[in-house]
Amino acid sequence: MTDERAEFEALIKMDHCDALIADAFWYFICAVFKADKKYEAHNEFLLDRMAANYVSYTLVEDPRISYKTKQKFFWKFYNYLSQAVYHCLKTAFPKNRNKIETNEMKRKLLNTFSELFTGVVIHSAKYTSWTDSNKSTGQGPNANHGGGDKDAKKNQSVSLADVYSKGVVKSKRQKVTMKYSPLVERYLMTHKYETMNNVRGWKMLITQRTEAQKEVDKKFKAYK
Repeated sequence: MTDERAEFEALIKMDHCDALIADAFWYFICAVFKADKKYEAHNEFLLDRMAANYVSYTLVEDPRISYKTKQKFFWKFYNYLSQAVYHCLKTAFPKNRNKIETNEMKRKLLNTFSELFTGVVIHSAKYTSWTDSNKSTGQGPNANHGGGDKDAKKNQSVSLADVYSKGVVKSKRQKVTMKYSPLVERYLMTHKYETMNNVRGWKMLITQRTEAQKEVDKKFKAYK
């Protein structure tokens, strides 16, 4: 085991991480998966607790963990958390796996937590490295609900002509608000610190790649 892997495991095994996963799981259910206005008070409570846990988590000092590893870990923490919540959802709602085990649901998880932890929806965040043990064990929608044929069709070779026939390939420019981490900002506000964040959110035009554009990029890369 490499030193960095051991340090990552030490961070993941901390109580802060367990608490954040648990609260993030319930927050996603109440705010997105089974969204309802009656959960608004619960969401506020969960966000306050997540903010406190996250800030204290980033400030933990452990001689086993280097500053460089902590930086790398928290740089993509929203992605690790999204993956953990994804697996929790599959375990908690086995009858809803057709809805959970989809690219759309994974994207919702990443969008929700990337915005919450960084202040920006990171559209380029990837879920391709997320493990899904159910596919190898014969469980889940691909095994029990005829999903195998659909996946087989998706994995078939697609030409550039097929990609262009799907629709507009040109990437769109969207106005995105760049801001401070909502969780950290919430923590500062609830604890009424004298030193507050004075950096206001600003808007930028960012080009977001469409799915069709991603397909074109993959094809051109294959031709090199």
